Amino acid sequence: LIALAILALGGPSAQSEESEKRPPPFAGDSEWMTSFPEAQLCQIAGGKPILILVWMDNDSRTERLEKNLQSWTAVQGALSAYCKVHLKVEEHRDFVDSLGVTRAPCLVLVASDPLRPVEERVIGILEELEESQGVLAFL
Repeated sequence: LIALAILALGGPSAQSEESEKRPPPFAGDSEWMTSFPEAQLCQIAGGKPILILVWMDNDSRTERLEKNLQSWTAVQGALSAYCKVHLKVEEHRDFVDSLGVTRAPCLVLVASDPLRPVEERVIGILEELEESQGVLAFL
């Protein structure tokens, strides 16, 4: 009876669901924005291109990419040239589809021309994210 009351009140099963949810990539890094309008403001203010990290929840490739981007020193230096934003594909499906994204995780480069529609400013999409040299060449 006590076990049923605990479950009914959101006991261990609710806690285990919460513990399975992971924070978004770069959640603790203030340089990574969480919305595209934020990135556009950054772009207008600083004239930098936008780098979008399209990611999926509870995805091992996304987790590996985040670790790699944090540990690849040369890539970290290159990232400073961008207004960076991470967008969860499940929450931004229509937008990432309009950019031409076909799988996640991936990186999308958007040119610094805020007067043109964003779909026309996509410079490139990188889906092969396992090698630091490939990511660095893309950036």
